[in-house]
Amino acid sequence: MERKVLRQTDSEWCELEIRLRDGRLSICGATGYVLSRAQAKREARESWASYYDEVGDEERRELNRRLGCRSANGFARRVAELDGELHGVDVHREDGDRILVTSSCGQIREDLARWFPEAQPLFAWHLNDMRADCEHQQAAVEAGHEKYAVGDACEVCGYRYGHEWRKRELPVEIIELAETVGKK
Repeated sequence: MERKVLRQTDSEWCELEIRLRDGRLSICGATGYVLSRAQAKREARESWASYYDEVGDEERRELNRRLGCRSANGFARRVAELDGELHGVDVHREDGDRILVTSSCGQIREDLARWFPEAQPLFAWHLNDMRADCEHQQAAVEAGHEKYAVGDACEVCGYRYGHEWRKRELPVEIIELAETVGKK
């Protein structure tokens, strides 16, 4: 199962991505801001003009020679002609005149928790097949004991922390949450 859930306002957006394959859960996302097409085109042009102004003289001469431009604005226009009017803007999705621009992505738990508070229980199960601890060591950490260092032996089962990736089976309620979060 792979799902993406998008929430947005007039100025911001966040997308939660949930993957559940072979008992392995992965939670990540992306967030950013919303621009009109005209604003996004302007942002792209300004980005390329700024780049032109910041490069050294030798590189600027080479850009001028290769692209036939003589100014920052001319360079920005040429980049838009060659690579598209939104090149230089990290476009996540286009929806008519609305452009969703990415500002952050990956393990952005604080943002995901703000936009999808009902998904927070999933975070503890992210990459449940890549645990460095045994269930006893995890329980001890959750109870407030010190964290374990690589090689520390479990007092119950003898497993040495960090010596292999261990898988925690997902509880039924976590699987159900992964399948339904954001559907309401």
